[in-house]
Amino acid sequence: MGRLCLHAHQHQGPVQGTVGPYPRLRPLVYAGARYRDPRAWRGRRIRRRRAGGGRVSGPQYRLPAHALTGGRIDRDRPLGFSFNGERFTGYAGDTLASALLAYGSFPLARGFKYHRPRGIFGAGAEEPNALVQLETGGRSQPNLRATQIELYGGLTASSVNAWPSVEFDLMRVNDWLSPIFPSGFYYKTFMGAGIGAGRWWRLFEPFVRRAAGFGRAPAAPDPDRYERMNAHCDVLVVGGGPAGLSAALAAANRGSRVILADEQAEPGGDLLAGDRSIDDAPAMDWVAAALGRLEAAPDVTVLRRTAVAGLYDDNFATAVESVGERFGPGAPEYLPRLRLWRIRARRIVLATGAHERPYAFANNDTPGVMLGNAIRHYAGRYAVAPGRQAMLGTNNDSAYRTALLLAQAGLAVTLADARETPPAALAAAARNAGVAVAAGCAVSAVAGGRRVRGAKVGRVLPDGELSGAPRAVEADLVGVSGGWNPALHLASHRGAKPVWNEAQACFAPADLTALGVGAAGAVTGAETLADCLEQGYAAGRDAARAAGRTKRTRKPALKTDDGAAGAPIRPLWAVAERQPGGAGGKAFVDLQNDVTVKDVALAARENYRSVEHLKRYTT
Repeated sequence: MGRLCLHAHQHQGPVQGTVGPYPRLRPLVYAGARYRDPRAWRGRRIRRRRAGGGRVSGPQYRLPAHALTGGRIDRDRPLGFSFNGERFTGYAGDTLASALLAYGSFPLARGFKYHRPRGIFGAGAEEPNALVQLETGGRSQPNLRATQIELYGGLTASSVNAWPSVEFDLMRVNDWLSPIFPSGFYYKTFMGAGIGAGRWWRLFEPFVRRAAGFGRAPAAPDPDRYERMNAHCDVLVVGGGPAGLSAALAAANRGSRVILADEQAEPGGDLLAGDRSIDDAPAMDWVAAALGRLEAAPDVTVLRRTAVAGLYDDNFATAVESVGERFGPGAPEYLPRLRLWRIRARRIVLATGAHERPYAFANNDTPGVMLGNAIRHYAGRYAVAPGRQAMLGTNNDSAYRTALLLAQAGLAVTLADARETPPAALAAAARNAGVAVAAGCAVSAVAGGRRVRGAKVGRVLPDGELSGAPRAVEADLVGVSGGWNPALHLASHRGAKPVWNEAQACFAPADLTALGVGAAGAVTGAETLADCLEQGYAAGRDAARAAGRTKRTRKPALKTDDGAAGAPIRPLWAVAERQPGGAGGKAFVDLQNDVTVKDVALAARENYRSVEHLKRYTT
C-alpha cells in the first residue's frame, strides 16, 4: 500500500466501529511468531514482573513443553515460592534462578560498591550477582547463589545489599559519585599517611562496612543437625560431567572402590543442556546408563549435591554434601542439613570442568546480560529463554551451540564473532538456522538501566578497540563468551602452579601425577566431547592401575557429535570505544566486587604489578 495522507480534521487514533485488541488484554500465547515483522519490536518496552513492584502475567519466558526437549524440569509438580514478598511459581527441577528467569530478567540484586541493578549472570557456581538471603529465623542463610538453590515448595528468599529495596536503593548514589571515589580511594583518604592518618578510618569504618555488607547472619539458634562421615576408596573422582563419569566407569570396571562426587543434583555436567548426542542418541541417555551401572556396582558410591572443598597431603579430601537443604524447613527430622565427608583415597581424578568467562564492554552489568553457556543451559535444561531477541558476542566456538539452541526455540538471534574467519561449518549451520552472523565484530555496549533495551556492535581491532562507529542492534538478551577458564582450584590446593596455555588463552593445571592426582576433561583445556570422554577413560584406568587394580577391560568406542574442527580462539578481554561521543558506562572486569577496566588500568599505572595486590587495591 502507498502512503495514506490524513487531513488535519481527521482523527488519527483508532477508528470507531473497528475490531481491535483491548490494550491490557493478556496474550493467549507468550512465544513470538517465527516470521514476525521485525519492525514491531522497535521501541517496544516489554513489561515484566519486578521484585518488589510491577506485575506481569505469569512466567511468560518459560518455553512450552514441546519446544526442544522441554527441559529437565517436572511440569507435573508445580512449586510455589516467594521472593521479596511476591509470589511466584516454578517446577521441580528448577533452581531459584531459573524459576525467576521464567518471569523475565529483572533486577534481583545490587552491586557491591556502586549498588547498580544486577540480574542473573551465570547458571552455577560462577554466578557473581544473584546473592540472596534464604529463609528466615534460625534457618536463614545469607549470600547464597540463586543459581545453586534447588527450588522447593514454600521457599522464601529476599535480596541483599539494597536499602530500602532492590527496586529503589538509596546507596545508588555511590554510582553517581564514583568519579570522586576512584580505585584505592579509602586507602589514600582514610588509611594513608598524612593529616590525621588512621583517625578518619576509625571514624568512617562502621559506615563503610555497613554500606559494603551483604546478607545478615541469623540471630536465632540453628534448629538443624549435621553429620560427618569417614570413607576410604581406591579412586576419588571429583566432578560428574562426561569426563568424570567416564573416569568413574573405567575405574569401577577394573574392580576399584570408587567415590564419585558431583556438586549438582543431577550428574551430567555440560550434557545437561540437552543438545548433545553420543552414539546417535541423546547424550543424557548415555549419562543415565552410566549412572545406572555405577549405582549398581557394589564398590561404587555416587555422591550427588556434594562439593569437594579441599585437597590435602596424602590424598586426603574434604567434601560437603547437601542432604536436607533441598526440602527447606519441611525437611524430615531424621535428615541432617549437611554432611561432612572426610575421604582418604589412593588416587584422585579431577574432572572439575571449566568456567566460561566474559569480555568487558560498557554497561555489561545490566540485567539481561549473561554468560552465553548459561543462556544455553537455562533454555535446554530448565526450558527458560529470558528474552525474545538475543545478541551473542563470542571469540570462540562454544557460543554457536547457544545460538542454534535459541534459534530452535524461536528466538531472533544475532551472533557477533570477534574472529575474522569463523569456522565455516558452524557459521553455515547458524545462518541456515536463521542466525545473523557478523564476523570480526564484538558487543561494545548495552543500552538500558534495569534491563537490556538494546546493544551496540562494531568491528574490533586486535587490541580490543573498535574500528569505526558501532551500529545499534535490537536485543533484550545479551550473551557473552570470552573463552573458558579451567576450574583448577583443587589442583592448586596440592601446590600445583597454574601453567599459561597460550593457544587457549587460559591457565591449566600442572601435572600432578607424582602426587597421585590426575586430571581429565575441560579442566585440562579439552574442548571437544570426544576428548573429554577419552581423557576421562584414560585417567580412570591409570588411577585404578596405580591403586593396584589390574583387571583388564575393553575401552568403549563412543561416537560424538563434535563435527569438524573449529577455529582457534581470538583472545579478547575488553572492548573499548574511543570515538568522539563513544559509548559511556562502566565496563566491569569483576562483577562481584564492582571492579572496572578503568580501576585495573589505574592500579597498573600506580605500579601494582602483582595480581594479588592489584585485586586488593581495586576492591
